[in-house]
Amino acid sequence: MEFSKCKKVLAAVTIATALTGAVAVAAPTDFSGTLVAQAASSNSLDFSQVNAALAKYNALNEADYTATSWQTLKQEDATVKQIETAVAQMKTQTDSEIKENGRSISDVQSNLNQFAKELDEAIDTVLVKKSEVVSLNFTAIKAAIARYKALNQADYTPESWTAFKASLVDRDGAPFDVNSYAAEIADLESLTPDELVYLLRLTGTTAAEIQAALDHDAALINQSIDLLVAGATTQPTATVANNLPTTSAPKGAVAKTNLVKTEKASTLAPFALLAVSAVTMLGSVAYKIRKAD
Repeated sequence: MEFSKCKKVLAAVTIATALTGAVAVAAPTDFSGTLVAQAASSNSLDFSQVNAALAKYNALNEADYTATSWQTLKQEDATVKQIETAVAQMKTQTDSEIKENGRSISDVQSNLNQFAKELDEAIDTVLVKKSEVVSLNFTAIKAAIARYKALNQADYTPESWTAFKASLVDRDGAPFDVNSYAAEIADLESLTPDELVYLLRLTGTTAAEIQAALDHDAALINQSIDLLVAGATTQPTATVANNLPTTSAPKGAVAKTNLVKTEKASTLAPFALLAVSAVTMLGSVAYKIRKAD
């Protein structure tokens, strides 16, 4: 079976999903989200992308999302607000003022657009809507696994036991390893609600499809055991875990190549923009704001 240790991989995965709808470009806001007067831009920068990303961020409603995912995103709220303030100040400056520290307009524009892109991706990646939360029922598959493990080879004829062992295979056609399979089922069952949503996004799978695969595997295992108990010396070959998801990234998802094992408590890695300070990203503008304070 190829189902990876999903809860240990999720920490290094970025899921790039498209926005679900157009985002209105809003005027700058203060820290409370209240609209403030917008001075006419006196420079050649295009603020449309960063305006849209900040408007999307400020329009988020905590009540719509799981507590854990909301807290993860909002850990860097101060950084986002710092950049938002710097952007508002930049809109009142000329190209010459923006370039005081030797930064070209094209570089600043690139940084603004990169910030907007990564803020969008962070929102779409980290946040989990309460409506997305699903659950899986492991009762049937755990019962089937327990029944399989309780079998005693000495209780059956060599022919029926050989047929039974040959009947179950993994997706590669290799002999079914019940212990490995049980460990992976336990790993899947241990996912937090947020982590399960991340897995579904990553694999392009639905909870219904995973549930169907689990129930399918339980039925196959029970069927083979029933034939063994009945003394059958031949059994049809059945592939267990043929439809469980793997961590292969689906179309529309981007998986980092440096996957790192982490403890279960970890969530998605912080988004890239948070590793860059507002001073680094926006240059002299942020410096002027700090100096004025």
